[in-house]
Amino acid sequence: MIKHLRYCLFILFATTISCGEDQTALFNMELTADFEIPAGLNTIETYYFPIENVPTFYNQYLNSNGINDESVKHIYANRAVMFAKFINIDMDFVQDISILGARRDDPDSDKEFFYFDLVDINEDQELELFSSINDLKDIVSEEYIDLIVRIKFRAFTPTSLESRIDFSLSVFDE
Repeated sequence: MIKHLRYCLFILFATTISCGEDQTALFNMELTADFEIPAGLNTIETYYFPIENVPTFYNQYLNSNGINDESVKHIYANRAVMFAKFINIDMDFVQDISILGARRDDPDSDKEFFYFDLVDINEDQELELFSSINDLKDIVSEEYIDLIVRIKFRAFTPTSLESRIDFSLSVFDE
């Protein structure tokens, strides 16, 4: 039920954006977060991997682009890729994944940044995630944020994986 609602909201959001004027981002924030997936995790449970104190470099991005915080109206998820850092392994053992972010001083402020429901069984070494439709400015405008990677596996994890998420966020003034 919630998955269907999520898809309906995404379609509605995409239709609304496509019917309006094209907006150009002021700039994109390129960020990285690392975490470890232990070997042997099962297919029954959903696992949560917290990543604390992820730097956003928000003020540095503002300064380097000659913009102040009042000019920023919205920040949206743009793209994300998850992969194993030191070995080449297909990500086909992942069934569902979502990445949530929260302000460090308010864990209840969490919002979904990226997700991928029903990952393809033939997935390759890089897992490209879909962007959420949430406005993330209230979270990302902090210098450090906390992320939670939520994963449900379709097969046991084959080995311990040092994993990385490279992601970008788009900053808008309207």
